[in-house]
Amino acid sequence: MSEPLLPKLHPFLNGSLKEDLSDENLVYAAKTESTNDLAATLARSLNRPAFVVVAAGEQTAGRGRRGDLWESPPERDLLFSIAIPLEASPELWPRLPHIVAHRVGEAIEKVVGPGLTIQSKWPNDLWVGGKKISGILIEMVSTPTNIAIVGCGVNVNSTVIDRSPSLAETSTSLYSEVGCETNRWVLLAEILNGLIPAYQMDLVEFAETRSWQHERSALFGRQVLAHTSVGVQEGRAIEPGPNGELRLQTQAGEIVTVISAEMVRLI
Repeated sequence: MSEPLLPKLHPFLNGSLKEDLSDENLVYAAKTESTNDLAATLARSLNRPAFVVVAAGEQTAGRGRRGDLWESPPERDLLFSIAIPLEASPELWPRLPHIVAHRVGEAIEKVVGPGLTIQSKWPNDLWVGGKKISGILIEMVSTPTNIAIVGCGVNVNSTVIDRSPSLAETSTSLYSEVGCETNRWVLLAEILNGLIPAYQMDLVEFAETRSWQHERSALFGRQVLAHTSVGVQEGRAIEPGPNGELRLQTQAGEIVTVISAEMVRLI
């Protein structure tokens, strides 16, 4: 069962977005299997290039990269997906996960205020103090135009007791970091305010995102192990490549560029 999302966001959206977004393409579901799947279905039903934003109070089959389950208690965290029309050349698409991480990270810091520093953990996680606070999953669909389904989970008001013991050791939330609750809809509106007007230009003019990614990197200067489709790569993380690729310097001094990896971890 779904309802309009716009009334929850409208007071916090910038003026241009209030005009561009409507009840037709902003949907809230109290409970759904996956916001990515629902956003893809809605985007296809429109049969035209358009933004679709889906938020949920609870996901029963939310997933991350590698198919990992995303844990979140009902109505505590921010679970959403955005269907984004892709008009840029396909060779620029690999930049999108880093752009989303950049804009989500900026929005979190803006809403929470001074004292919270977001780290970028390649390829598309956000950390605070070495613990995961947000994950991003991007899937491509055709409607028949090319659309990116950007799924994002931000641990907002959940606490350590809401997570399994293994995740409690490796993840955190805004509540755990700042000691008070954060309005999820203010945060989502701020993410949309930053991402939607900028992403087309960000895809072409990538320097700002690449700089943010480098300055906030949780991996830079540290030894990293990357499991890729061609084997395991190990080395010290250096500045990212032109499209945000992970670059490692091996003990032999060779520079290895990682475009995609199943798992990346510090060693």
